[in-house]
Amino acid sequence: MGHVSEYRGWVIAVTPREEAPALWRAVIEVWPPGITWRTDRPRVVSFARSAVSQDEILKAAKPHIEKWISIACADHEEENP
Repeated sequence: MGHVSEYRGWVIAVTPREEAPALWRAVIEVWPPGITWRTDRPRVVSFARSAVSQDEILKAAKPHIEKWISIACADHEEENP
């Protein structure tokens, strides 16, 4: 498990991985509100960016996942007015 945080009730885990010197990618996993992140399977969010350092990939992942969650929440609100 990588860096764990929360946004709008969703638990987020970002796991940076060094694929080559100065080539970092990240795996992003999320758990919606009401789902236990320690026991339930996550949703994996597609994220294709790369960066030259672990800090840079973590910085790039944050706005990506926040936007993804905001869209997911808006979609859910439309389905359940």
